[in-house]
Amino acid sequence: MNIKLSCGSELLIADWPKETPPTVAQLIAAAGTTRPGVVATWCDEQARLQRSPGQKTPRALLRRLAAQHLYFDLDAARPHPHVPLGALGLAAGAALSALTEADRERAVAETAARLMRDCGLASLRGWSADERAAWQRMAPVLALLDVARWTRAQRTALVALIRAKGGHSERVFVERFIAHRRLNQALAGWSPGPRR
Repeated sequence: MNIKLSCGSELLIADWPKETPPTVAQLIAAAGTTRPGVVATWCDEQARLQRSPGQKTPRALLRRLAAQHLYFDLDAARPHPHVPLGALGLAAGAALSALTEADRERAVAETAARLMRDCGLASLRGWSADERAAWQRMAPVLALLDVARWTRAQRTALVALIRAKGGHSERVFVERFIAHRRLNQALAGWSPGPRR
């Protein structure tokens, strides 16, 4: 089975030797052969938390366990890209501040309106309150990606994805997010600077 598991830049598992997908325990055991200290620490902490359900993991231990990103791809030939979330969030905040320094709500509304124009939407009439809230929340980041230059089909899929974020099932949103190659490429390839 074509599976890749990596921790930061370190490849932990290149291929899974069986045809059936691995369980989490099997993945941890396989990763433990290359990162035994991290896996042992994680397993010890899980056991401690099961013995004392009201306890929380100490911050220092969380920092040590989260020192690098852990990625799991079922299809190593088409890995899901790493998205620079922190940099995107900071840039979105800076862009909102540049629009109107003291009025964040107005800046978000302006950004959401611009994204609507870029996507070819006249209004959000017929959308639920949660769907409209998802539009408002995602607009500041999506406005960094210059979606007006995307194809009509890519923008239509983006609208459906945002609407799904405000829908009843997070699963539908995740499926649409994973399927939207242009969005994934834009997020993974994003860098600070002028809009492309």
